Amino acid sequence: MKPLADHYVGVRLEYYQLQGRKIKGDTAECYVFDPKGTRVASNRCWKNQKGLTSKELLEIAEEHSGGSKEKGALRLSWFMMDPEWYRKDVTDDGALQRYRSPDRPLGEARKARRPLIRVDGAALEALEAHQEFLSCHVRQYWWTKGDPKAPARLVVLNTNEFPADAKADELTGRVRRVPAVMAVLDLAGGVDLAKLSPVLDECWRKYMAGRPANNISIHRANPNYTKAYEERYERIEETIRELARGGKLLAPGGRPLAAAK
Repeated sequence: MKPLADHYVGVRLEYYQLQGRKIKGDTAECYVFDPKGTRVASNRCWKNQKGLTSKELLEIAEEHSGGSKEKGALRLSWFMMDPEWYRKDVTDDGALQRYRSPDRPLGEARKARRPLIRVDGAALEALEAHQEFLSCHVRQYWWTKGDPKAPARLVVLNTNEFPADAKADELTGRVRRVPAVMAVLDLAGGVDLAKLSPVLDECWRKYMAGRPANNISIHRANPNYTKAYEERYERIEETIRELARGGKLLAPGGRPLAAAK
């Protein structure tokens, strides 16, 4: 929403669950940290409209806006699942193995109801601080670190489509449930937004045209809101799908989608 879409507030999800619930409280609690890692937000989760309000998030963003050099700067690593970092947070060895599983990024992307992008090879470095690319696309997708030794590429996976005859390979990863590959973008020649953006925007539009309802994105037995809201939310979801099908849906932040060539 505007003007929140113009601000990035650092939110570390599941941090205290990964630590083994060393504090008391709801496992769905959400915490906002400042750049030094200090928790600054009240620990309420967004369930049944009891979470942090837009006003509160804007106040946090204004208080921790950064200097002129840092303001608005993005890094891909802030948004990318990276198994190498899990040991720093996960204290339970069983949980560590689950988080390092090739299936985990797909599951997390499904929870967030976004398509998944795996970043392979030299694309990791090329996109890490590419501000124009990140401002356009980082909020459209769920990101995961791929093989640094693989070709420089982006592999776009549809986390809502699992063809019955699909076989796991180097593109899909060695996953148990194999997703449809939406696109493979070669970055060996560098980052050319004129070529990349139309493909990424079209993949996102196609996903949004069939994005599952929030109450079934994880499983119906545990929706993240009460039944009283289900009908209202589904009307909103269908409006979003219709806008996507008609090519009228805007990217997060209100950016018009790049036209396919």
